[in-house]
Amino acid sequence: MTVTHAQPGVRHVPIDTTRLYITEREQGYPLLLLAGCYDCTCSVAGAEALTQGAPHAEPVAFEHSGRMAYVEENARALATVHDFLVRHGA
Repeated sequence: MTVTHAQPGVRHVPIDTTRLYITEREQGYPLLLLAGCYDCTCSVAGAEALTQGAPHAEPVAFEHSGRMAYVEENARALATVHDFLVRHGA
């Protein structure tokens, strides 16, 4: 699958999400994927593609963020990470 981001004023770069993978060893680990809806580098579609090979993956889309969801939606990002860590015994 190839994803192209359609954002005004941004150079559009096709991303080949078939090249994203998780090794067999890593499949058992919990994985939190934070993806900004306006991120041109790591798309929501890319995060969702990663979940295909990781049964314990949790993708979270940040509707008002680009590349830095932890800055642009700081309170929600911190709460998301905190909740993930608590649920997984960290």
